Amino acid sequence: MIVLVVMLRLLLDLQRPWALTALLPTIVAAMTLVVILAILGYTGVGLDFQPNMANIPGKMFMRSDAQLSMITSVVATLSVDIFEKVIIFAACPKRL
Repeated sequence: MIVLVVMLRLLLDLQRPWALTALLPTIVAAMTLVVILAILGYTGVGLDFQPNMANIPGKMFMRSDAQLSMITSVVATLSVDIFEKVIIFAACPKRL
């Protein structure tokens, strides 16, 4: 979840976060993270390298309490940054 928070915080600080040059690397990095989780949780090499990750990626997405905690932690972490952006936008309007 830390990796997702960092990627979303980077998107928040960009001037054009919806540009293809910003979104494409972020999406590729998130997909790479999913592949890494699958390798660590379900392959022999991953289990030899990290034995405590056996079936953890599946459990993360199957259990509703795990999903809720992941979403809550990301929202709570990003709410501080979003609140800061709102305060700066309201207190320091840009010249036209």
